[in-house]
Amino acid sequence: MVDIALIKQLREKTFAPLKDCKEVLEQSNGDLVEAEKLLREKGALKAANKSDRATNEGVVLVRQEGTKIAGLKLACETDFVARNETFI
Repeated sequence: MVDIALIKQLREKTFAPLKDCKEVLEQSNGDLVEAEKLLREKGALKAANKSDRATNEGVVLVRQEGTKIAGLKLACETDFVARNETFI
């Protein structure tokens, strides 16, 4: 059984879901450093699984300052995210 304070501490540090924090703390016998390492590995696996997903939505911004022009394309998977004020 893992102390809830450790789970909370790991979640605040990594922003990982509570379930994942609890799992890795159980695997690491309460070692926060090892738990963070396990979370990174778990995150890398999840990212690899999602890497082939299409990002067809997003925003494109263009700004001109004097003679300089900059463009930014920020892509996401869904239109719900693309229309979110925080994303923009």
